[in-house]
Amino acid sequence: MLITTDASIFEINPDKVIYPSTRNVGCCGMAGEFGYKHPKLSKNIAHQSLNELIESIDNNAILIATGVSCRKQILDIFKIQPIPIPRLFIQSLLVE
Repeated sequence: MLITTDASIFEINPDKVIYPSTRNVGCCGMAGEFGYKHPKLSKNIAHQSLNELIESIDNNAILIATGVSCRKQILDIFKIQPIPIPRLFIQSLLVE
């Protein structure tokens, strides 16, 4: 997962390199259909892997998760909407 609070990540500037914080937090607990077949275990895995990360980010953070199931799991459990990497690029094009 990737987290940044630097809003300038949306600015297209070839002279500026942004080094967002990346963290290997493990599994979100969803893993495709696993989370639907084993919901309690899936939520426990999510909390074990992600609680520390979720508690450490502020309201201005941009949370990027590459997997569809990971984004859904984070939204359902932690009420935070992560975005995929392509959306980050789209949003950067929309910033004036």
